[in-house]
Amino acid sequence: MTEVEDVEKRVNIKGVHVFVVANTKRKEDQPKRDTWSNRFDFVISCVGAAVGFGNVWRFPYLCYKNGGGAFLIPYLIAVVTVGFPIKFLEVSLGQFMQQGGIGMWNICPLMKGVAVCTSIFAFLELAYYVIIFTWVLLYLVSTFSDPLPWSNCNNTWNTVNCFAGSSDNGDRITDNSTSYNWTYLSDTNITNVTGVNLTLNMTNVTGLNPTVNRIDPSVEFWRHYVLEITEGLDEPGVIVWKLLLCLLAIYIVVYFCTWKGIKWISKIAYVTATAPYVLLTILLIMGAMKEGAVNGIIFYLKPDITKLAQFKVWYAAFSQVLFSYAVGLNMLPALGSYNKFNNNCYSHTIIVAFINSFTSLFSGFVIFTLLGHMSYLQQVPIDKVASSGPGLVFIVYPRALAELPVPQLWCFVFFLMLAFIGIDSAILILEGFACSVMDVYTSLARKREAMMILTCLATFIIGLPMITQGGMYVFQLVDYYLFGGILMWLICFMEVIGIGWIYGADRFYDNLELMMGFRINMWIKLCWIVITPLTLLIFLTYQLVTFEPLVYDKTYVYPPWGNVLGICLSVMVLMVIPCVMVYSLLKLDSRHGTTILQRIKYLLRPKLKSHQIPDSWGSKAYTWTDTN
Repeated sequence: MTEVEDVEKRVNIKGVHVFVVANTKRKEDQPKRDTWSNRFDFVISCVGAAVGFGNVWRFPYLCYKNGGGAFLIPYLIAVVTVGFPIKFLEVSLGQFMQQGGIGMWNICPLMKGVAVCTSIFAFLELAYYVIIFTWVLLYLVSTFSDPLPWSNCNNTWNTVNCFAGSSDNGDRITDNSTSYNWTYLSDTNITNVTGVNLTLNMTNVTGLNPTVNRIDPSVEFWRHYVLEITEGLDEPGVIVWKLLLCLLAIYIVVYFCTWKGIKWISKIAYVTATAPYVLLTILLIMGAMKEGAVNGIIFYLKPDITKLAQFKVWYAAFSQVLFSYAVGLNMLPALGSYNKFNNNCYSHTIIVAFINSFTSLFSGFVIFTLLGHMSYLQQVPIDKVASSGPGLVFIVYPRALAELPVPQLWCFVFFLMLAFIGIDSAILILEGFACSVMDVYTSLARKREAMMILTCLATFIIGLPMITQGGMYVFQLVDYYLFGGILMWLICFMEVIGIGWIYGADRFYDNLELMMGFRINMWIKLCWIVITPLTLLIFLTYQLVTFEPLVYDKTYVYPPWGNVLGICLSVMVLMVIPCVMVYSLLKLDSRHGTTILQRIKYLLRPKLKSHQIPDSWGSKAYTWTDTN
């Protein structure tokens, strides 16, 4: 199939001369674009895209760490001023242009560099995200063991320092979820467990060294069985075979969930997007019936207004909203592009945003009821068992579930819930990337199966270094420098500037009114023009100013070359934006201008179809691609 040939000419429409870019490709040569079977397909798929691991392992920890219930104040402000405006911008732009992440920037061709950067970002995000899912799958399979392998020290990977604790008092896990030093002051008492004063009757515990590092079996299972972790980034080791099998299985599932298109994906989303709520509710009911659960909830939501005076609390709230709202990943424009042109995406986006924020809050109740029970059993403060990220999901919470009756059942429910969350997000990240590419290279749309196989194969290969014995160090490096916030802040900032300032918020409001049949409130426009870009710029600056070299697990300091490598990765992705912009200017011929200024002016003209131009524009000249 030949590429699209554009012929620019001047025509008269309603007495007004405008520039038209007429598409000479025959309509029958263009693949028909899929659409949702009904409006609920879009909503349920957006919920699946937005609800991810961060809702479960990041928000609850941030909430209690940054003021409890008081944290909801900056969080809700972030939703209203940044999260929802950007989320709606991406969805509505995708729907209006009927294109994915790259094609939607025909509305402002000069900004296509942002779109290409976002696509690369999404591609790498898929490779990174599936690694977390790989760990989840391995834990899910391990729940069929009796006893659970992270509940005892009778396994081949356990060291002499492994200590499962007494049956009466459970186990002690530190807030960084790694290990702790128990110093024995007498033969009957232990004191000073990483700064926590507690007393444990050791009458029936024999064979212990007076002074030794004692490591919980859940920590050793994570470090020595799952990761088989080495001493540092410069010791990559070999590929962990069990993780390789899990990774391969996940990509096979992801491929067969996406190969038939968006209508097939939407049917899968009805299961993968709703099942986590059923499983979370089961875990909440179970946890709420345990002693200490109420204390866990109080600890989770007890407000500390003084925390709001700290700027880092506000940064945590705004960054959490961006992470959990799945912006800057091409998913939302892709999902929006499958809507019918006149769909009311405004109300649908409000529903999805509400469900997303509710899920974060609801997950906190699930997590802290059981952590409250764990604290009760151990007789230690809750903040000494609470954690964030992998430490919470793969060490603390499984260890707490292991203390319950029929622990295999509860662990299976928990990791099955995470598996549903993981597969949903992975599917839609892949779809967002593929949609963007296929909209630009339309010949690939007819070869969707091959496109999906190649994408899965490429991201599978990229993910291999992260499942080696030193893979966790690579994973943390990628997480910190690529997905730690700077790139996402910058991508979102460029998107808002592109529509709010370059294309024009007033113009886009006219487009939205034409598309949906009504004019939305002025708050969103105010955000696009002033509030959102200013806020993003402030927090982007804050992150750059407070930047520190990477440290893993509070103990391993990355070598200088590791930090340089991480910075280079970030810079390489960011450099795509100016490179694509320069390329777009240079490839224009003399018809589009002989000077750089003339060519920039040409690339600022939107390429719209005839039905996308409001009558109210009247005497204004715009460029559109007429494929009708």
